[in-house]
Amino acid sequence: MLKDLIVEEIHAIRLKIEAECDGDFAKITARAMKIQEQYKDRVFSDPVAWAKEHTQPVIPLPTI
Repeated sequence: MLKDLIVEEIHAIRLKIEAECDGDFAKITARAMKIQEQYKDRVFSDPVAWAKEHTQPVIPLPTI
C-alpha cells in the first residue's frame, strides 16, 4: 500500500490533539468548538447558499 503523506500528517495531528486533551472526547469537542468560533468567518453550513452568493451567473453563448 502506498504511503499518503497528507493522511499521515492528519493522523499525527489527531494524535497530538487527543494527547493534549487527555483522550477526553468532551475536551476535544470543546477545543474544536472554540476554534470554529474563532474562525467563524471561514466556516459555512450551506454550501449551495455560499455558491449562489460568491459566483457569477453563467451567460449562455449565442447560437449560430
